[in-house]
Order: sequence, then C-alpha cells, then structure tokens
Amino acid sequence: GSAAPDGWGLACYDNGEPTAVVLKEPAPHRGDAHSQIVRAWTELSSSIFLLHVRHARWGSVESRANTQPFVRTHGARQWIFAHG
Repeated sequence: GSAAPDGWGLACYDNGEPTAVVLKEPAPHRGDAHSQIVRAWTELSSSIFLLHVRHARWGSVESRANTQPFVRTHGARQWIFAHG
C-alpha cells in the first residue's frame, strides 16, 4: 500500500466568484484524510476544483507555506495553481 499523505489542499472559485477559496491541512492527519477532503468538498459549489494530496519532500512537514495549492492575485483576480 501507499503511505498516508503528509497533508492536502483544495482550492476553487466558490459560486463563480473571482476570489479563490483555499482550504489546507498541512500536517499529517491521524484519521482518514479522504473523509476530511470529501467533507470540505461538499461545502463548496464550483465548476472547477484543484486538489493536491501532499507527500513532503523538503521543508517542514507542517508548513502551510509548503502546502499546495497556492493563490496569487494578478489583474484584479485571484489565481489558483499547483506545480509538480
């Protein structure tokens, strides 16, 4: 089997708003990470979601700054992104 994730992040534009919603759990969770993600997902309404399940390779495991997805503002809009 695979190792439990070191955290997760979920981002979207709730109800088509130009402002991003970003939810992150940067630390390893002792329970079921899948149920946490599903619970967060069901509270939001969007046509696009960006989900990142994290396996830390560098830096602090419990760092929000090291947990994707990220959001930046440009041109009066917030943009969500993740990288591989």
